[in-house]
Amino acid sequence: MNSKKGLSLTAALATLGTPFAVQAADDASVSIYGSLRTGIEHVDPNTETVDTFQGMKDAYSRLGIEGSKEFKPGYEGFFKYELGIDSTTGEIGTLGFDGNGTYGDNKARVSKIGMSTPFGTVQAGKMWGLFYNAIAFPVDVFSSYYAGWSTNADFRIEDAIVYNSPSFNGLSFNAGYAFGPETATQDFDKDFWTVTGGYNKGGSKLNVAYTLRRNEGGEDVDVGIIGVAGGQQIGDLYLGAKYEEVLEGVPGGEMTYRADGNTGYNFLATYNLQPVTLKAMYGDTEGNTNETIHLGMDYQFADNLKFFAEWYQDDGGGFAPVAYDHLSDAPKNPDDPVGVSPDAFSGFNNPESKGGDVYTIGAHLSFSSQVL
Repeated sequence: MNSKKGLSLTAALATLGTPFAVQAADDASVSIYGSLRTGIEHVDPNTETVDTFQGMKDAYSRLGIEGSKEFKPGYEGFFKYELGIDSTTGEIGTLGFDGNGTYGDNKARVSKIGMSTPFGTVQAGKMWGLFYNAIAFPVDVFSSYYAGWSTNADFRIEDAIVYNSPSFNGLSFNAGYAFGPETATQDFDKDFWTVTGGYNKGGSKLNVAYTLRRNEGGEDVDVGIIGVAGGQQIGDLYLGAKYEEVLEGVPGGEMTYRADGNTGYNFLATYNLQPVTLKAMYGDTEGNTNETIHLGMDYQFADNLKFFAEWYQDDGGGFAPVAYDHLSDAPKNPDDPVGVSPDAFSGFNNPESKGGDVYTIGAHLSFSSQVL
């Protein structure tokens, strides 16, 4: 980032904080935070289109601003705005696809406001999906770019309104609705309904969830997914698992992303040997990454600095992350049942997206500074 862009960003963040500065009080706070996450990788794709290569890969670096203010005891308003930053190129963007079929877009990762009360929390904007939080997040623990792909969940959802209940002796539930905007690859609206419930107490967690994406025009393809996930902390050992099933989805066989009847599961184990944490996961998500093996080690050098080393392998499918950025020139499938064309993004049901192996090492450097 050059100095002019740095100054512009600093000024923009300062401007965002101005209304809060005018109303500054002991019960209000604003913080700027960030995390630089970068890895060096050796990639061996299972495709004739892309040769083995080495390079750098961002691991979801971000920069954000968040704040809160208590209006009266038990009632607190809050906001959060977070940008994704590619630490290897300096581009601002997030996980998604733009209109030209390029992986990554120019949107914020998170942009939401909300209010917490004794009766629960309501928030609106762009945020992490409820289904992801309940089902995928319990096994999404790795530190590299290759973390979290083995799921049918939508990572973040725009135009969403969400209610989170208080915890009733470890029990809680969440409900959300999202007004679906047009997407890069589909010119019709889609809306989301999601409900989740869970138990989290004493090192034990168990979540269930259902999400339904309804298409309101164009090709009439609804997608409904159920999931269950759980975890148990046993001293320094953590065991987790998840299961997903597409109850209704797009037409096609098991190699099609979100096809009718497709299933997915993951088994996770981590062991904390402070300052080292060992991680291992095995899973199989049909039409997505398919069979996956992920091994990793984190070394917590300081409170805000972590080093990692990982090996990732998958069989490939609709969203195989191995060599994803190098598949733009690979042949598309014109007969794909959901109508993916050469103008659509490169990975979705791409016959050349066949996974492979990745060896990567890297680091996370994080910071947080209260400015009000």
